[in-house]
Amino acid sequence: MITATEKLFEQDVFLTKCQATVLSCEPYKNDTYSVVLNATVFYPEGGGQPCDKGTLGGLPVSFVYVRDGVIYHVVPQPLEVGQTVNGEIDPLRRLDFMQQHTGEHITTGLAFRMFEANNVGFHLSEATVMLDVDKVLGEEEILLIENMANDAIYKNIPVRAWYPNDAEMQTLAYRSKEGRIHGEDVRIVEIPECDLCACCGTHLPYTGQVGAIKILDFYKHRGGTRIIMAAGKRALEDYRTQQGQVKRISALLSAKPELVADATERILQEQENLRLELSALKNELITLKLKDVAAQNGVTFYTEANQTPDTLRRMALALLERGDDSVCAVFSADETDGYKYAVGSNKTDMRTYGKEMNTALNGKGGGSKELIQGSVGAGLEEIKAFFGV
Repeated sequence: MITATEKLFEQDVFLTKCQATVLSCEPYKNDTYSVVLNATVFYPEGGGQPCDKGTLGGLPVSFVYVRDGVIYHVVPQPLEVGQTVNGEIDPLRRLDFMQQHTGEHITTGLAFRMFEANNVGFHLSEATVMLDVDKVLGEEEILLIENMANDAIYKNIPVRAWYPNDAEMQTLAYRSKEGRIHGEDVRIVEIPECDLCACCGTHLPYTGQVGAIKILDFYKHRGGTRIIMAAGKRALEDYRTQQGQVKRISALLSAKPELVADATERILQEQENLRLELSALKNELITLKLKDVAAQNGVTFYTEANQTPDTLRRMALALLERGDDSVCAVFSADETDGYKYAVGSNKTDMRTYGKEMNTALNGKGGGSKELIQGSVGAGLEEIKAFFGV
């Protein structure tokens, strides 16, 4: 019977290499093999934290998981039972995950202590750290949590992770989180002034090693708050990215970095003024184009190539504003999509009219009682024949 694997990563989180004996090797999935060792430096996926990756006996380890206290290493080729192999993890991946996970403990621990916001979700990946708490937090609360989290980093507080005995467990008021792996004893992580929580993940020995914590975003989620954060090198990389974007915008706007928001607001206002001016000019042009268009057989019909749906709508509305009872139909052909249309009336219900028109002209579209828009597959002569013009 396979015994539980000795978890060397709990004894020394900075240990990246070890020698171990292969206890078993069985086929896994997709022509891979699942290897059990008597000891390992590889942290298995669990508690919201991805597994370590690296090499085992020279073979790449693509996945590490745990079942009934036994840790399994997935490799592409079988390893001989009884042989001694060298295992080595990716140290940068381990450090990154420890920075993020320790930062998460500091952040959610403070959210709980200050605002009684319980951590109800945690997801750590190679790209993001996502936390869910069961209380709605505003910008003021989030900023306070972020400031206090970084104060805890500056203090370089020791982080303790251990398995309390039954008597000690009775005295600990810890946050309930995933602290055991398939029935094993509960493991407690303590960061004085910040957190006391059950957790099975890997953490840094001191808060100062986290480097920095930045809350990138937060928003209401399922009656609480979802927090997106970054710690350590990820926080630094995010700052570099944001700083680079600000520099680019600063150069484009010919404004100092600290003034890009004001410059952007000014440009957006100028753009809105131009949009309104252009809209007024378009309407004036449309009025000039349509001034001599008259109704025939109860239909006011106009066609002009390569017009946008917005322009077609403006033209149809301009015809409707004349106030007569005719059906106002505007069509526009382009090189790829046949004819687009905007058809309206002050009297006829366009919803019913549109169904008949689309059936007759192989069209599709819809709209309101007063105006419909869409496209047809028919040619211009068929269109004119339908409207009797």
